[in-house]
Amino acid sequence: MTQNTIAKKSLQARSVSFDVVRIIAAILVVIGHFSFSSHSVGRTEMQSSLLAPVSMYFYVTVDMFFVISGYFILMTAVGRDWRSFLVARLARLYPPLVACATLTFVGSRLLGSYSHRQVSVIDWIGNITGLILIPGIGQKFQVVDVVYWTIQIEWVFYGLVCIGLAIGVVQLRLMIVFLVVGLLTVLAWRHTGFSIVLFATQWLSRFAVGGLLFMLSREPRSRLLWTLYACAVALLMAGVWQRAVDRVYLEFTVFNPWISCSIVLVATAVLTWFALHPTQTERPLIEFAGGVTFPLYLIHHQLGCGIATALGIGDSVKGVMGMTVLILILASLIHGLAERPLVPRLRRVLNALLLSTQHKDRA
Repeated sequence: MTQNTIAKKSLQARSVSFDVVRIIAAILVVIGHFSFSSHSVGRTEMQSSLLAPVSMYFYVTVDMFFVISGYFILMTAVGRDWRSFLVARLARLYPPLVACATLTFVGSRLLGSYSHRQVSVIDWIGNITGLILIPGIGQKFQVVDVVYWTIQIEWVFYGLVCIGLAIGVVQLRLMIVFLVVGLLTVLAWRHTGFSIVLFATQWLSRFAVGGLLFMLSREPRSRLLWTLYACAVALLMAGVWQRAVDRVYLEFTVFNPWISCSIVLVATAVLTWFALHPTQTERPLIEFAGGVTFPLYLIHHQLGCGIATALGIGDSVKGVMGMTVLILILASLIHGLAERPLVPRLRRVLNALLLSTQHKDRA
């Protein structure tokens, strides 16, 4: 067995462990929205007063999504130039995004007044073409679903990784840049106002935690990496604390920052353990579940709230859990019928368009 094959199997083993965390985190996000936060901001009558005291803190799983994303993105960037990295990311994200945005658009039109917000054809086009991400143009569109704010941050991150790969600032140096920029953004946040780039850079510490964790999985004895990782986690905790304090202005509920930080710290410790002690066997079902994570996140909120309103679901644990199962089934269908077959096809098309041009330029 070659060294490359061994390395590939090791990465796949770690991916299995992370897939477990990803699907659990995604389900917790859905339950948190359905049982507490969506109702608190007036998007649906569905809630659960029984679950809310706990599920109100499930929002912190979004922080962990960014950590996991940083881990996988740095893994994806290994051995690639900026073009092949961009192809890999576009092929991975675009099919489920188009499928979920389209279903959400159609669903909101069919649900009519039951949907808390309507999505126009122009909005749908702006989301699936990426025009919404372009400064100066993006403001003309509204996101198909409010949870899409994370995609905008992801794309800022991808752009920075592409720039890093293009100019040779990769791996350790790139993570240091993320830490410095993240720290400066946190310090300057109150004095600079809002913009999507500024908002995104505030989250760079989450990506840095994940990226450094990936590097630690390959060099677990590096004192420098452990020092940088500790700094990244500390910056992450500062961000989580501030989010908990500020969240009262969003959901009109006081959050205990100690609870939020404790949850994230425990989750980070679990991820660290998984990264350093990978599962050595392939698990197709767990891999599939990990793949369901992205469409589950994209499809659940707007559509789920609209369906719950149409069904008249109120304060009900059964209603919340039943809607969670329904959306999970829908996301599984999207992953199995759309995402899995379309991702490799799109990758081949993009390879032919972008990478073949690169070979011609070299020739």
